[in-house]
Amino acid sequence: MMRIIEVKLKNNPYKVYIGNSYIKNIPTYLSRLNLGDFGIIITSRKIFNLYKKLIERTFRKNCFKVIILRDGEAAKSTDSFFAVINKIAKIDGLNKKIFVICLGGGTIGDIGGFVASIYKRGVPYVQIPTTLLAQIDSSI
Repeated sequence: MMRIIEVKLKNNPYKVYIGNSYIKNIPTYLSRLNLGDFGIIITSRKIFNLYKKLIERTFRKNCFKVIILRDGEAAKSTDSFFAVINKIAKIDGLNKKIFVICLGGGTIGDIGGFVASIYKRGVPYVQIPTTLLAQIDSSI
């Protein structure tokens, strides 16, 4: 069973979806949100290795791109930031309506959220936290 908590803010309300083993249903949720037509999945090597087959089965081939960052705090660097921005800019040159999916722990959520907030004055993003701390962090 999934719980949905609505966070009612004046300017930017949002929903927090809480459930177990719902990664297979993510495309359904994303299509309901109508965020865009091309997903940029930002993740770490460790998480990508764990979920590679599931990501490939879940997202249609020409509708997403995976950007893999180093694991841990070392990924919080200007090199990582500019690498992500440059990759997104190349993809966005194809005139797609992009959105960002952060799949991983807190570092991935931090970088992905920051990139999504500044790219073109903000693009939609979704956090899919894979650690307890990231779950708490991304829900606030």
